[in-house]
Amino acid sequence: MIPDWKTNCVYFSGLLPDRHPRLWEQLAGILRKHRIPVRLIDGTRDVWARDYYPVQVEPRGFVNFRYYPDYLHGYKHLITPGVICRQFQELGSCRQTRTILDGGNVVAAESRAILTRKIYRANPRQEPIRLRSKLEKLLQVDQCLVIPAETGDPIGHSDGVVRFLEEDLVAVNDYSSIDPAYERRLRDILMEEGLRIEKLPHFREDRSQDGIPYW
Repeated sequence: MIPDWKTNCVYFSGLLPDRHPRLWEQLAGILRKHRIPVRLIDGTRDVWARDYYPVQVEPRGFVNFRYYPDYLHGYKHLITPGVICRQFQELGSCRQTRTILDGGNVVAAESRAILTRKIYRANPRQEPIRLRSKLEKLLQVDQCLVIPAETGDPIGHSDGVVRFLEEDLVAVNDYSSIDPAYERRLRDILMEEGLRIEKLPHFREDRSQDGIPYW
């Protein structure tokens, strides 16, 4: 895969400037200050672009997974269609797959990706071993490392739990005072695979909107 630290352009939902103008102005300003190109994609239905944009797996190659999240069942008007992939054609080829996977549930270095067990629930007709093997081929990694989703998180994405800083170094939320049992399970899985761990302070608000917690 192409890890975040090897990318050179940032794409956003075209809805972001109108819906959150102050955030957009600050965010785009910071990126442009550091000479990072910023582009907008039309036809999106919510601002969480990472979840439905194609995943970059090689310099000029992308994979467009099926975006059909369970947390948007009953909110079909918020599901961005896969046709937006056409707007990335200038960057290279984009492979289509019917496998359901949110981009936010893909945290990757070059040789491996971390996903949560939600991939099994999203694709119940595929055997876990075969699904992991298929995802490794699609993502072009040697290993898909599967971790439990954060306790009580209806979204179930790995990007809210862990991030690669280097090929063998990850930043992880410090769950020691919030959910020590989850922290132990997560730590054991990551360390078993030879990953070094850097803890980050984690603050969680006990509030939610539309059933989604502010974490």
